[in-house]
Amino acid sequence: MNSPLPRRQLLQVSTLALIPATGCLDVGIGGEPDYVPLEIENQSNQTQTLSVEFAEADSGEVLLSESKEIQSDATRKLEVGPIDSQIRYTVSYKMGDETGEYPKISGSGLRGVEVLITENGSIEIHHIAS
Repeated sequence: MNSPLPRRQLLQVSTLALIPATGCLDVGIGGEPDYVPLEIENQSNQTQTLSVEFAEADSGEVLLSESKEIQSDATRKLEVGPIDSQIRYTVSYKMGDETGEYPKISGSGLRGVEVLITENGSIEIHHIAS
């Protein structure tokens, strides 16, 4: 005869069963995210207008093209995707007369991209991978 689980054990099992599922809704096949955040942070003391483009490196297909005005000491968050773990990406930017590109970001393990406008007004781009 099977006896029902005592209430305390049932609550523990229920809680543990929910933990692995949290945060998994935005994850694609193989644990790779379908979309990743692109965060623009302005550490300068002036409002800046930044144009940013996120594209596939080989085909040039653009996944995101935005121009944003960002206040001093502010952060803007965008979402880029869908991301494919087999593809490499580039991030291009234009701010005033300054342009540049961060080439060949691997989609494998990509968790986010940060575009930083430094205190002196230059651009730094970093990608976050697992």
